Amino acid sequence: MLSFPELNTLETHLGHPVLVLGAVNLELDLVAELYEALHTIDGHERLGVLIYTRGGIVNAARRIALLLRERFEHITFIAPHYCESAGTLTVLSGDHIVASPASIFSPIDPQLSGTGEGSGPAAVSSQDVRLFGEMAKAWFHLSDDEVRSNALSTMAEAMFPTTLTAFYRTTLEVKTIAHELLALHRCERSSQARGEIVDRLLFEHHSHNYAVTAQELKLLGLSVASDETIEPASWAVARRLGTRLGAGTRTRDDEDWTDTVVATRARVRWRRVSHQGMGFTWEGNG
Repeated sequence: MLSFPELNTLETHLGHPVLVLGAVNLELDLVAELYEALHTIDGHERLGVLIYTRGGIVNAARRIALLLRERFEHITFIAPHYCESAGTLTVLSGDHIVASPASIFSPIDPQLSGTGEGSGPAAVSSQDVRLFGEMAKAWFHLSDDEVRSNALSTMAEAMFPTTLTAFYRTTLEVKTIAHELLALHRCERSSQARGEIVDRLLFEHHSHNYAVTAQELKLLGLSVASDETIEPASWAVARRLGTRLGAGTRTRDDEDWTDTVVATRARVRWRRVSHQGMGFTWEGNG
């Protein structure tokens, strides 16, 4: 039975309820479970969300953030360890982020999964495509005219043209969503300031896996701080999630595994994924 006694400590210190959201990947299927969990903590204006995730779907991050903001006036995200990719996008909607020295955020540039076979990469970032011309000039000393005349045809030969369009559309989508989430809280931040934060998270890191620190998020202009009072409790929750989430926690290939946990003090639920590829089931109380 999975439990989180540390929620008592977190809620006592913060003075409001705390929700645990641990997910290998943020998905739209989680919205219904979150919606039901939030019913157990009605009657409050403030909420803490302890988030632990390695990424997920951009639109899921948006929908989760909107659901939380629709029900609570003030959101504090607690990110003691992994809060990558779509997780980083989600916390942009928060009024405040409580981080630890071990917190790991990441850029929000879109990714396209590849086959991982042969010489092809397992995933390609929109940045890999966007910087192709810059690479050609820096590494192969091509002129601007040569890059303009050859870059598009070269990319189109290596990648289906509509895939390039999809990358462009997805990048625009992420940019729009990040702007939207940053505008949800009562921070007196101009549209230009929001744009600078978004552009830096989208375009200013050299890999999608770059481990962005809490201090780097703070330097971008986000409200980020540590809280030593709750750090032991939040870290204990993160470590427990780390040992329970993901296919890598199995001892045998024929075991089911947990990919998501949604918990409040009144309700703890986790999603079990079938090792036979037959879908998933939610377990727990509530």
